[in-house]
Amino acid sequence: MRDGSTGLAFTKKIREREIREIFRYWLECRPRGSVPDRGSIDPKTIPHEYLPNLFLYEHEPEGRFRCKLIGTDIARILGKDETGRYLDEMLDPAVVKERLDLFEQTVTSGRPVYYRYHAIAGRGERRLFSRILLPVSSGRGKADQVFGMVRYGPMENPAMDRNSRAAGSRLLQVVTATDDDLAAPTDSAVK
Repeated sequence: MRDGSTGLAFTKKIREREIREIFRYWLECRPRGSVPDRGSIDPKTIPHEYLPNLFLYEHEPEGRFRCKLIGTDIARILGKDETGRYLDEMLDPAVVKERLDLFEQTVTSGRPVYYRYHAIAGRGERRLFSRILLPVSSGRGKADQVFGMVRYGPMENPAMDRNSRAAGSRLLQVVTATDDDLAAPTDSAVK
C-alpha cells in the first residue's frame, strides 16, 4: 500500500519510536531545503543502542547501491555481514525491482521513505521488518547515499501455511515524506 497523502504527518505513520527519532535526527542535520551532508551525521550523537540497526548505501554512478555500512544487528538477522555488496545481490530476485525503486526514489526525490514488509531473514526465519530510507549527500550537493534504520519484529510462526511462506517478501506499507513533513519543526530528536 503506497500512501503519499498528507492526512497524517509522516512521523505519525511510523510505528517504531526509534525510527521516528532517527527521522527527527535526520531533520535536525538537514539544511533547509536540501539533504544533510553525510559528515553531519555523527554516530556519537546517536544513542548507542540504535547503532546496531543503522545502515548506509552509496548510489553509484551506474545506478547500483553498494552497502557501505551495516549494523551488527542487521548482520546477525541476515546471517552475514553484507558490507561491500550491492543491494541487488543481497535481495531475493522476486523483490529486487520493488526495493531498488524505493532506494532510487529516496535519492532522486531527496525525500525519506518508510516501509514495512514481511521477509525471510538469513536463517529462513520469517519476520516483520520496518525500515526508513533517508537521503544524504557525500558532499556533492545532492543525495547520493541512503542512510537509515531497520527494526525487526519477532520471528513469525514457523507453522504458517505454505501460501504465506511462498509469498516470500512483501510490502505492507510504503510512506513518503511530504513537503509539510520536511518543513515541520523537530521535537524530541535523538540529539
